Amino acid sequence: MKDMYLDMINKSALQQDHFIKEILDQSRNSRLEVKREPIQFEPLIEETFNQLKFATSTGKSVERVINIQQDAPFFCDRWRLKVILNNIISNAIRYRNGRDPVIKVHVAISQNLAKLAIEDNGKGIEKEHLPNIYKMFYRATDDGAGSGLGLYIVKEAIDKLNGHINIESEVGRGTTVQLEIPEII
Repeated sequence: MKDMYLDMINKSALQQDHFIKEILDQSRNSRLEVKREPIQFEPLIEETFNQLKFATSTGKSVERVINIQQDAPFFCDRWRLKVILNNIISNAIRYRNGRDPVIKVHVAISQNLAKLAIEDNGKGIEKEHLPNIYKMFYRATDDGAGSGLGLYIVKEAIDKLNGHINIESEVGRGTTVQLEIPEII
């Protein structure tokens, strides 16, 4: 019984910590200038997965398939890319399926444009929720797992980088997030 209460306290503390980090990310995104830095996607994605390994751990490991086509540095805002990847990959881990969860990350750089696709085989999002997922505090599920800020922050960061985002999802089959981010010249 004592372990159950400690587990509940731990989960609550982690949710509050995550919520505070999201508020800080949103605040920083709205007031900080875009910073031009050389980006290597492979270490950035590995770092993101490694940071999320413990924060969203529920026991079952997730298979990762990472495919990056990058011959030279891509110049963009590292912090904003990190926030975007962290939120999208975190959602893919959090809402994974119970069978054999897989997250695929594809990155292709060409003509000053980064095209990313993050695909999972998780729970998916019901179609009627898709038009609202970028709204502040909107949650597509009632499971209490998220604050409703993650995709709002992603959209704000994408907009700050003059990029585009598209999310396609099917319940029971998974979600694909497609991003197009222009290089900062």
